[in-house]
Amino acid sequence: MTTPGKSLDALRAEIDEIDAALHDQIMRRAALVDEIVARKSKDSIANVRPGREAEILRRLMAQHDGRFPVGALLRVWREIIAAITRMQTADYAVAVYASGEDQGCWDLARDQFGSQTPMTAHPSPRDVLTQVVAGKAAIGVVPRPTEDHPGSWWSSLCAPGAPRVVYRLPFYSRGNARNATSDAPDALAIAKVEPEASGNDTSLLVIETAGELSRTALGGLLATAKLTPHLMASRREGSWMHVAEVDGFLRSDDMALKTLEARDVVQRISVIGAYATPLTETSESPAASETGLARQGE
Repeated sequence: MTTPGKSLDALRAEIDEIDAALHDQIMRRAALVDEIVARKSKDSIANVRPGREAEILRRLMAQHDGRFPVGALLRVWREIIAAITRMQTADYAVAVYASGEDQGCWDLARDQFGSQTPMTAHPSPRDVLTQVVAGKAAIGVVPRPTEDHPGSWWSSLCAPGAPRVVYRLPFYSRGNARNATSDAPDALAIAKVEPEASGNDTSLLVIETAGELSRTALGGLLATAKLTPHLMASRREGSWMHVAEVDGFLRSDDMALKTLEARDVVQRISVIGAYATPLTETSESPAASETGLARQGE
């Protein structure tokens, strides 16, 4: 004789109870915003915290178990984080490159920064950069440069006081983004905040050289400083300028960069940003999440 399970009404009542508890906890989290804003203002901490956000999402993914899709769970948390950020930041808005049928950046930005965050479309990456520099947008989303489509916006980030790259999109998966194929281009997000280490990061460098360097030669140059490049794009603006992504969180005074600057062919190196390395389905585990890093404030 089998023991009868819970009735459908009992299961629904349990779900309602869980829903109410979840809602109460979200409201409790939101209620801390005023205290957080006061503390950040006192300690001069920015409201946009890309590194902190990555730590939260990695920790949640590491403890995830069961059939509920990880991508859906992270999307829920991205909405919560975006809403909390908007509560803390006056006139929080995102400027996005979107032109004609090229809407990939728009979809990635919406997934990252939430359904309720104001977003405006702009016909070129430089227009997006202008919006951020002028303070009309807190964040700008532009195509990630590649060898085939290098763009030119990234060279502007070498200027003193310029915005910095602080996110790479998508952080986990493309979801229902248009043209969501494995070879679809990613996006980068820029803001007038300093990048912060998350424990697993990628830095972006612009290397100015006296002459043209091939991709292989530039890779070899970076290797002499024990740096591993992931991406290179080049353009000539008087001198040759090359943008590269390298493993790790680098600051402008890093010894690896000092080593590079000592080479005759190198005229200048600028760190134009850093971002938390995106998650994959196999990138995080409970063991991997124990980084030993001191937790940063909210």
